[in-house]
Amino acid sequence: MHKVLIVDDEDVYCDYLSQILIRDGHQVQTASEAREGIQLGRDFKPDLLITDWLLGDDLTGLLIARTLRRVNPQLRTIVITGHLSADLERTLPPDEVLSILRKPFGIADFLNAVEDALNH
Repeated sequence: MHKVLIVDDEDVYCDYLSQILIRDGHQVQTASEAREGIQLGRDFKPDLLITDWLLGDDLTGLLIARTLRRVNPQLRTIVITGHLSADLERTLPPDEVLSILRKPFGIADFLNAVEDALNH
């Protein structure tokens, strides 16, 4: 069992993805904004962060990942976004972000990205 933190300002993604991961045997916490995600991540100490790129409080998922990596350098990160572009892909450092999923994505793609990240 791994600990997974999901941060997305769209509740439907938090709910849906957490249900999938819980069924897969993971311990899951969710947050709907970056500051909440950072605080929750410091306390929860997840193995994997799944975060939206742009959040409603104008902070990015990369900021969450970098902040939490100070506490847990082994933290693995998957970024999900509805705004994928070549510029964004170049901006996300491969040593910090293991996978990028474009919304909407399928369950199989999601579970493959999670498995790859946790086995990385």
